[in-house]
Amino acid sequence: MKRHPEEGAKIIRDTLGALENDVYEALRSKRHYKEGFSAEKAVAIIRENRGTQFDPYITDIFLEHIEEMEAVFIQNS
Repeated sequence: MKRHPEEGAKIIRDTLGALENDVYEALRSKRHYKEGFSAEKAVAIIRENRGTQFDPYITDIFLEHIEEMEAVFIQNS
């Protein structure tokens, strides 16, 4: 019980650290081997894979904030 908060913080830190290589950014970005998808196409791909490649709960939260995600993408492009 004494270590519970510490262990919980570690799990959250490790989970959020993995989000740096966000799928949305990868879909939207141009790479030397592909053109970037439009925002609409990227969202469609994420929706299509909800429940298979992507956790439904996390996908729903992501889609609720898609405008913010797109703004961050544009800002960092």
